[in-house]
Amino acid sequence: MSSAGETEVFYFTNFQLYPERSLLLQDGRPVKIGSRALLILIILVERAGLIVSNRELIDLVWPDTYVEESNIRVHLTSLRRLLGERLGTARFIVNIPGRGYQFIAPVRRDDPHEERAQPVAVDRTGPTVGRLIGRDDILDKLTAMLPQRRLITILGAGGIGKTALVQALTARWLEETAAEVSFVDLAPVSDDSRVASALAAVLQVPVISSDPMPNILQALRRTRRVLVFDSCEHVIDAVAEISETIIAEVDNVNIVTTSREPLRASGEWIQRLQPLAFPPEQSPLSVDDVLSYPAVQLFVERALAISDTFAPNDHEALVLGDLCRRLDGLPLAIELAAARVDMFGLEELARRLDSQLSLLSRGLRTAVPRHRTIRATIDWSYQLLSLQQKNLLNRLSVFTGYFSFESASALAAAPGGPSGAFVEEIVQLVEQSLVVAETINHGTSYRLLGTTRAFAGEKLEESGEVDMVREWHAGHVLDLLKDANDASTTLTLEDWSSAYSSMIDDIRTAMDWAFGPRGMIDIAVRLAAASAPVWFRHSLLDEYRRRLEQTVSRLDELETPDRESEMLINTALGHAIWHSRGPEGADERFLRAIDLADELSNAFAGRTARWGLWLAYTMKGDTARALDVAEHFGEREPSEDARWQLAQERMMALTLHFAGRHGEAQHYVDHVLSHPNVLNLPARNSGFLFDQRIAAKTLNSRLLWIQGFPDRALALAHEGAEEALALGHGLSFCYNLAQSICPISIWAGELETARRYTDILLDYSTNRVLPYWHTWGRTYDQALGRTSARMGLRPEHELSGVTLQTLYHQETAATLDPGLADDVIVEAATGGRSWCSPELLRVKAVRMLQADRSQTDPAAVDVILLTALAEAREQTALSWELRAATTLAESRRARGDMSGMVVLSETFKRFSEGFETADLCRASSLLDGR
Repeated sequence: MSSAGETEVFYFTNFQLYPERSLLLQDGRPVKIGSRALLILIILVERAGLIVSNRELIDLVWPDTYVEESNIRVHLTSLRRLLGERLGTARFIVNIPGRGYQFIAPVRRDDPHEERAQPVAVDRTGPTVGRLIGRDDILDKLTAMLPQRRLITILGAGGIGKTALVQALTARWLEETAAEVSFVDLAPVSDDSRVASALAAVLQVPVISSDPMPNILQALRRTRRVLVFDSCEHVIDAVAEISETIIAEVDNVNIVTTSREPLRASGEWIQRLQPLAFPPEQSPLSVDDVLSYPAVQLFVERALAISDTFAPNDHEALVLGDLCRRLDGLPLAIELAAARVDMFGLEELARRLDSQLSLLSRGLRTAVPRHRTIRATIDWSYQLLSLQQKNLLNRLSVFTGYFSFESASALAAAPGGPSGAFVEEIVQLVEQSLVVAETINHGTSYRLLGTTRAFAGEKLEESGEVDMVREWHAGHVLDLLKDANDASTTLTLEDWSSAYSSMIDDIRTAMDWAFGPRGMIDIAVRLAAASAPVWFRHSLLDEYRRRLEQTVSRLDELETPDRESEMLINTALGHAIWHSRGPEGADERFLRAIDLADELSNAFAGRTARWGLWLAYTMKGDTARALDVAEHFGEREPSEDARWQLAQERMMALTLHFAGRHGEAQHYVDHVLSHPNVLNLPARNSGFLFDQRIAAKTLNSRLLWIQGFPDRALALAHEGAEEALALGHGLSFCYNLAQSICPISIWAGELETARRYTDILLDYSTNRVLPYWHTWGRTYDQALGRTSARMGLRPEHELSGVTLQTLYHQETAATLDPGLADDVIVEAATGGRSWCSPELLRVKAVRMLQADRSQTDPAAVDVILLTALAEAREQTALSWELRAATTLAESRRARGDMSGMVVLSETFKRFSEGFETADLCRASSLLDGR
């Protein structure tokens, strides 16, 4: 860095940077910035316009210390916010992918002793708070509205950042106008009668009578002013009355209030403040994506203020996103949690988050008492409630996720619930920001923030009625699941998901209680059986598998056997096993479910279990058994429903494909896809069935490629991937990626496409904890030569001692890259027939050619390749035939024999498309003599 010492200062926009003094000013005011973030800024500013590599930054900022590149990203994210950059903009620092970072704002280097007028810092906006994060849009909106609205109330729950927002608003107002700002903190004011006196004190108006309002009004008329009343909820009536009086009597005053409930004053304009945005659950996000969310940015900034060495690695960034989500994006809760990160670290902090109220208890000493702990913040509002409202809020704490007005009403009506006007009570809780009301799918849903729920849960425990309320809640969840299963016969998958998929958190809570020491095992078993569609809709297969295995282990505790639930549990467990761990062991569960379905004469359940058994056999590579199930599907439980008839045709198509009978399989697929869309939806929206139209397109794309139509196959694979993504059904999405677009892209040499979709498959299966599908992604990563760069599943989700690579999986790997071929699979190709046996034979020949040529018998190689050609023609597998013909031509030409070119030429001429794909380009070059 420069050695100019104290003579150096850098100016850019309204910032001044003094490197040797480790000082950054903005408009003459010191900016609070961590030492490493400041050092990064100095390095970039001194090299403004030049690209500074990641390696150079690490060497300069962390000399003699090994750190990951994520450290740079974290500090730069914080630095960009300090400089005022918004998401998606780059006014100061840009990232040059693969090269480093560049400071792009104009910079002037100058002498700091030169006479310069520096702005004077004057604080007229009330108490100082931290830098505002994630509120740019709402701040812009309020700035535009302030001159037009005389009375604005910023409404929100305790700790959501109302005071910080109003401070930023008034600071911006001071910059743009000559008006004064008067800030009245009402938290210390104990009753309505003292509000006017508090205002008089701020305005420095002497109180010489019992009514100070005349003098206050006279003082307010003297100058343009914004008047802020902060924390109004406990003196709401007095603030409303005073605000109405001021607005009626004085023209040059605008009022902004912060409150947990509306003033309900004349002319009031309400701006409800929502939590900071946080990463959605189980979304395939990169680390940079996670760090772009305001809730995460706030945590990082507050953590860096405590320890400038805080820099989460790639895995910890995902943990951080989950932590901010569990804190509901509540700024105070996030700041209190960040204050603990130096004590526990991120992983341990996340594990301890279930004890939110005790954990989030170390606020700033300078904070007002109600904001020093989460408990104090919520208790401030709780004490303002009536006894009936407290009772209702306590009971509502049993709902973990969203709940409807009808559910809340039913809970209130349960024995011992609050009597009287329930509607008024719930409205009051919403208005006082203790219950959040949100418009979802054209209706209103309600929820409690996690911290509020924890507080109210403690109060419910203290009330002595917690067991009664939790039993009611578990029964209510069962009732909702029954409604969900009934609705699946009439609603589309999208509408069903909108109505019922949000139940997942309450299902978890109910099952945890039912399996617990104070729960009821019969309710637990019924919950496990009835909730399958919701678990599968969320693709939470690993968690559901563990819960189902727990259920099966405790079935003998039932006083009366519940065969129907046991049947449903075994079917669901079979699917959960093969989606999360692979098909091994799933067939045992399906066979048990079939026995129970036959015993109960339940035709629908029998068909569903047989479908699962067929799928398990298919994915294990047991084609003979799979074909037997498919051919006899529905014989025991015949159905006139066209959906089940089409299901059997899909089963036959896939089984015949894996048996190498691609032409017959194509006949079934064409028939299935010729039917209307409605008949190809999952039967009864059962959740664990793939979307059947996407499944059919997935198979069709494979058949088209193998039969020699690569362009059509790629187009259909892309179409299926986009449809699966738009559908939002996780298992259908994984199935399409793993069985269609990823392998076909690699076969066709479309490697960029393959990389993109493999990344999506790996991220998605990681976030949803789907090890089986993750293993497919790893296989494609290996074929693309990128294994070392990928982040895998967390250790607890890895399957020690369990192989996910079935026969089918190993066969696929061999078709992608001969180097991935398993020796046993390749050798077995000579004696068996499968969907890719011609290609496996070719791979065997390639391996022989790659070995010591002096030990290789050319005639033996020719025999294998000619056998591959014959099998490919018998299978109508033109793409496998082309590969075998190309290898034959190359092998013979290397020996001076050009007869293989005739075979290749005849094969090449049978193609009508795909001439830009890898195999056809290779064949064309060979034929052209290149």
